Amino acid sequence: MNANFPSALGKLITILSVPSYGGDDSTTHQILMGRPIDPVDVGTLSVFETRLLALKESDQAVHHAHQSWQAALTLNKQQLKGIKSAIHERVTYIQGGPNTEAAVVCSTIALWAASLGFRVLITSPSNDTSKSNAVNLVEYCTTLPKLMSDAFTVVYFSCWTESLELIYESVGYKSRASSQRSDASLQGIQIWTLMVKYAEEHLAANRRDYASRVFLQTYDEMKVAATSGEILSKATLREFAINFKQLCATFLHHHKTGLIVISTCYNSAILHKSRVPFNLLVVDEAGRLAESDLIFVLQIPHDSLVQIGDRFGAQPTVKSKGSNDMYENCSRPNFRRMLQHSHQEWIELPNVR
Repeated sequence: MNANFPSALGKLITILSVPSYGGDDSTTHQILMGRPIDPVDVGTLSVFETRLLALKESDQAVHHAHQSWQAALTLNKQQLKGIKSAIHERVTYIQGGPNTEAAVVCSTIALWAASLGFRVLITSPSNDTSKSNAVNLVEYCTTLPKLMSDAFTVVYFSCWTESLELIYESVGYKSRASSQRSDASLQGIQIWTLMVKYAEEHLAANRRDYASRVFLQTYDEMKVAATSGEILSKATLREFAINFKQLCATFLHHHKTGLIVISTCYNSAILHKSRVPFNLLVVDEAGRLAESDLIFVLQIPHDSLVQIGDRFGAQPTVKSKGSNDMYENCSRPNFRRMLQHSHQEWIELPNVR
């Protein structure tokens, strides 16, 4: 494995990727990655590169838009190297310390693939990081040409529990508030928002769709109950959750255009159980990733895997609630946490340490 680690944090992003040749150390790669890896020949194009090349013949307008977007990217040499490696290699590790804009690399890789019609899953060990990725992606989508942005859908799906709590909050149950002011930009890509719209369209096309009909019926009942101060029965809420899961699985599995799903590593197990396919898996905060988290992600069939993380950051100290009460994982390195607080705040707020 070719490793050229930076001597100072924040200086470089170093690419650690499976080489494009067979060798004596191929067994080591299989052990490190936890699964067999077929090396890519030097002259072999990846599925992503092949799709872009085919666009030149089939749709020159989209191909030109994609090329123009690439040319307009304001990235340094190391960031571009990371993106090219992620697009070409089967497995890539991108080392990015603080101030290397690894989040920009993560979003660019996802947009590169999804705009060509591929399905991308961006995961991270905590919903704090996944929310940050979602906010960044929404911002970067505004820089895309319309021909590219119309080619894919972004879905923010942190976990079942949070999605249900956001639904309760949206209909008026203030005691179950889960959103923050910063979540306003995510309203259009939240999984529950997309499911309400999807159920309405699905029901209009097929009046016999039981899951969509009951889901929307219960959703309307929630609005009335929240206004009157009533609480629906546990059986009704349980059926609502079941129909919600079924609609999510159907929507994600049969989505026709490109797709970017932003979720947690733990929640990716549910995506696998729902048999949702993906072409590209992007694992953020891989430097502090637990082996159990990576197992959840790797069980999803895919063409390429990209891991992005900081293996040299200080030990993370901030805890973030995961997709259930039993799952917790570190969210941000202590170094990044320090940058968000003044010296006086560090003295007065011991909980930020």
